[in-house]
Amino acid sequence: MKVNQLMQTQVKSCQPDTNLEVVAMLMWNNDCGAIPVVNEDSRPIAMLTDRDISIGSAIKHKPLWDINAHQVCDSSELLSCHGEDDLQAALSIMHAGQVRRLPVVDDQGKLVGILSMDDLILAATPKKTKAAVSYAEVMSTLKNVSIPVKPNASILAMQ
Repeated sequence: MKVNQLMQTQVKSCQPDTNLEVVAMLMWNNDCGAIPVVNEDSRPIAMLTDRDISIGSAIKHKPLWDINAHQVCDSSELLSCHGEDDLQAALSIMHAGQVRRLPVVDDQGKLVGILSMDDLILAATPKKTKAAVSYAEVMSTLKNVSIPVKPNASILAMQ
């Protein structure tokens, strides 16, 4: 099965200068826990999570409307996949990078969707087939992305 058969295509995004109050309301109104941050060419440059918002606000000691997305985004390389990638390839990226959500980009690098662990869990089947991923594959990735990691040094530098 290909990523584009499972990914969410109704994706909300924000710009680096969008304040966190606006981003939080996008999350609330669209029932999601992460919003891709895109540049002026609609290319994703970061994923902003609800956790990033709460930790960023606490570290900066400012209200959400006084903090922009770029001030709390992780500066490390953003992982992504393409719609024509196999689900197993996307799972491998998520597993290795310990991420729960992958922006899906087109050949020009523009955002066209998001693939999340939730999408994969709901699509998993008892046995691996060409049409799906197995429970075991998804559970292995979910276990790996759930391992706690040390805080990113760039986040700590915001203090």
